[in-house]
Amino acid sequence: MGTVLLILLLLFAPVKAQDCSFFMQEGARGFVTQIKDKMVIAIHGGLSSAQKSFEFCKKVSSIVPDDFGVASLDFSPSPLGKEEVAEAVLMAKVLRRKGAKAIGLIGYSHGGYIALMAAPYIKPAFVIDIAGMTDLADMYRHFLKHPNIFKNWISTVNATEAVCAKEGKEEAACMVELSPITYAGFMDFPILIIHGTLDATVPYSQSLKLMEKLSIFRNRKTWLFLFPADHSIELDKPPVSSIIKSFISWEEEGYGVYGSPTNQKEHKALPGKGGSKGNGTSDNQSGALGTIGKEQPTMEVRGNNTKKDEGRAGQTNSIGQDH
Repeated sequence: MGTVLLILLLLFAPVKAQDCSFFMQEGARGFVTQIKDKMVIAIHGGLSSAQKSFEFCKKVSSIVPDDFGVASLDFSPSPLGKEEVAEAVLMAKVLRRKGAKAIGLIGYSHGGYIALMAAPYIKPAFVIDIAGMTDLADMYRHFLKHPNIFKNWISTVNATEAVCAKEGKEEAACMVELSPITYAGFMDFPILIIHGTLDATVPYSQSLKLMEKLSIFRNRKTWLFLFPADHSIELDKPPVSSIIKSFISWEEEGYGVYGSPTNQKEHKALPGKGGSKGNGTSDNQSGALGTIGKEQPTMEVRGNNTKKDEGRAGQTNSIGQDH
């Protein structure tokens, strides 16, 4: 009832240029400021919530450049890596059909996980991952050690386990399939990773693992910002807001958000796995990516002809990293 009331109030409220108004078209649902050539799909943390989607829309719209519109995804309750990811992909498709030429992704916590899982399908201009989960097997062990932290997530974890069992997959293999690090080979776009070193909910080792995987595939445009903070990161306040603004501006000024050359070499299969490039599955396995949409992502190998990239092959960038 609360969600319905919120939607009705927003539908009939006066709309300003940067207001976040309810959006539901072609199956995509969320809150949108204005559809522009350049858009950011924002994905909030926590469980499914229209209120959180609206609030996250307001936060993100306050820090992105004026020439960006914001679409905050109101994702449905879902097992991890399933419908929630498909809905992010659908939002990008709808925005593109409505004129968006470049789409970036920004996600916090659970939203960071969704953004990373959806990105290989969306092929975004950039991804900003704030304290997102990247290795579900490791997070599952963390969940079992600290049940009080995750008491609100028990139903989601159970639903994820049930889907794995229904699909006839062993738990360990299923967790690998639902982990963003498994698809690092498809992440050839600029990525900013932000994480607090005092985070007890999603340990910052999750971000370090993603950085390690991305370095294997030589994504030369990955930035890591670690700073002393817990899981409650305020992305609309310094220093995080400044880092995000600088990252987006750098992408616009240095490379352009309409597609930027990142990797000079073709990606290889993940170590110890054969078959499809980047997803760590064998030829007779579809992988998590194969369950979303009709097309399996293909590697887009883009050469580098910009002078700004000279001498930076294989370089990973770290801002304010604690050792």
